[in-house]
Amino acid sequence: MSTKTANSICRVFGILTLANFVTFTAAAIYLGGDAISGHEAGGHFFLSMKGQLTEVSKATFLYSRWHAMSLFAIFPLEMSCSYLVNRKNKSAHA
Repeated sequence: MSTKTANSICRVFGILTLANFVTFTAAAIYLGGDAISGHEAGGHFFLSMKGQLTEVSKATFLYSRWHAMSLFAIFPLEMSCSYLVNRKNKSAHA
């Protein structure tokens, strides 16, 4: 794969990663928290933000949990992509 192609792929992946983070943050603010900070108790589902709990449906809770977990997967991948492209660029210029 050429350096130019790798740079383009990494740039697009970076934009998608940023968009995912912004979407997650906006959703957490709108919904009143996130499921990673929240909990389930007795069939009730709560999102949490800054110690405040917001009761939500099970579907909303699961959406928030999956969206948060996607961040934990995508950020390390983006960091790896950036590192590898940076390394490839340095070796191409050396």
